[in-house]
Amino acid sequence: MAALARFACEAPGPVRHVCGGVHASAEPAATLAVGFDLVVVGEV
Repeated sequence: MAALARFACEAPGPVRHVCGGVHASAEPAATLAVGFDLVVVGEV
């Protein structure tokens, strides 16, 4: 996802993109494929 790359370039320091929720839990590989660094799967 271009927006994630843009945010990482504009940030003053290192950035990790973390995604969670129903969509990320259902499709963790696809979530990583679009540029997220970590996916939180399941319920807490």
